[in-house]
Order: sequence, then structure tokens, then C-alpha cells
Amino acid sequence: MGGFSFEDVHSLIIFSCDLLAQGEKMESEERNSQMDLKSTEAFLQKRIGSDFHFVDHRGERIPFHQLGKPISQGKISLISSGGFYLASQEPFDTEALLGDLTYRVIPNTVTLDDLSIAHTHYKHQYVLADLNCAFPIELLRQLEAEGTIGEFSKSVYSFNGYLLDILGIEKQLAVQIARELKENQVDAVILAPV
Repeated sequence: MGGFSFEDVHSLIIFSCDLLAQGEKMESEERNSQMDLKSTEAFLQKRIGSDFHFVDHRGERIPFHQLGKPISQGKISLISSGGFYLASQEPFDTEALLGDLTYRVIPNTVTLDDLSIAHTHYKHQYVLADLNCAFPIELLRQLEAEGTIGEFSKSVYSFNGYLLDILGIEKQLAVQIARELKENQVDAVILAPV
């Protein structure tokens, strides 16, 4: 895969994610028209308790932090919501009603053959055809080799993106991953949602 710039990788990630979304657009639109946020909340309250409530951050200001150095000097990591894990790790719990709030630390040397997927809310065929569409680890290794990024973090992270417990994401999952990123002196991350 010759000469990708950082902007090319960003565009490729967005394009790949858009392709995945388009593949399921009709099915998704039908589901969305049948079940909005409030009816989903009511359904979950019946199943797990009346104290469950969605936290809706749409419309809130998104925090932005500018990288204080050129990206060619930065240490970059990867976070994917694709549900990737190694054979030596426990799979994500795909049966949990609110989703699994755990994450997996994966070495940046991993290949598709080393990975398994525990996520039931997207079609794996696209990822199996091109790992980079949901876990652009090969592209980030290439960017490091080219000197486009300073260093590719030795550890990358994956979680199962089907998560309804927004407070759990904010107060548990995000805090734990952020702590590891800080300990590893990571300057920026590529977020690869599915």
C-alpha cells in the first residue's frame, strides 16, 4: 500500500465507515422508525429497572484539544469499537443487555489472523476482507514507517461498541482507557467506530 498521508488515512477511515453504514442503511432506517430513544428507554426500564435512563449529550459542545507538537513527533494509538480481541483474551459479552463495558489491550503487531470479533451489531465480512476499515492498524504501522507519525503506540484498544450504558462509558470505560493512554504517554488517538 504505497504512500498514504495522514489525511489519506483519515479520509479512508471515514470512507470505509460510510461504506459499512450504507450497507445496512435500509435495515437501520426501518429499525429506527420502529423504535426511538424514548421507547428503547421504556423497554429497558421494564427489563432492568425503572432507574435506567439514557444520557443524551447531543447538542452539547464537544471538547477539543490541539496537539502541542507536529504529528510527525507524536505518539499515536488506536481505539476501535469493533469488538476485537486476541484468542488468549476473553471474548466480549455479546449477550449483555446494556453491552459489555470492558476493553481489550492488543499489541500493535497483531494481524487479522491473530484477531477474533465478538460484536453482533455489524457484518464482519467487510472487516475480514480489509481489517483497516474498522481497525486501521496496518495503515498506522505504515505511517510510522514513513515518518508521518512519530511513533505508533505499542498497545491499541478495542471494545464492543454496542453500549447503552452511557454513564458507564463516561465514568468507567473511557476513564480506564484514558488512564492507560496517559501512562503510555500517547499524544493522540485514531478512533475507529463501527
